[in-house]
Amino acid sequence: MHLRKNSYAKLLPCLLICIISIVLSLDYLNSRHNEAFPFDDSYISLKLATTILNPKGISSDDYTLSGATSPLHILLIAISCKVLHWFWSNAYIETTALIIGILFHAAACAVFYLLSYEVLKNQWLALGAGVAMAANGCLLFDSLNGLETSQYILLSLLTLYCLIKWGKRIFYAIPLGLTI
Repeated sequence: MHLRKNSYAKLLPCLLICIISIVLSLDYLNSRHNEAFPFDDSYISLKLATTILNPKGISSDDYTLSGATSPLHILLIAISCKVLHWFWSNAYIETTALIIGILFHAAACAVFYLLSYEVLKNQWLALGAGVAMAANGCLLFDSLNGLETSQYILLSLLTLYCLIKWGKRIFYAIPLGLTI
């Protein structure tokens, strides 16, 4: 399979934006004096993810998955925490939620670069748009609050990118369906 040179030209800025996003997220996280999640909804989501990991099942302590605002996000946290325990025995559910938020934010910034490139047809403007999104304080805060905001931003941008890139083909329906 032959990859065009243009494919590599888009990959490097995406990686750069992801690295910038991760570094800025870690810097923002380091600057927070209180490591607690700012919203009570974060604790509810983490309790639901912990309940899934609990061998008693998914409904104990009056927390059920049916009450979740984003079952996909909670399942991702629970599964990721279980996988992290294989490599890092001290992996906490809060740490897992932070890692997922940072990765979703980085991926969203990379997709925003790709979307900007498709619309603007200028690599430098698209790169600036991706870096601006990576450095946006509100988005950094949202990516580190333990909620599904970064996941929805990523899936929404991916839906738009697929719609613009491939038109009315069915590809855009996959990320759109995952937002529900």
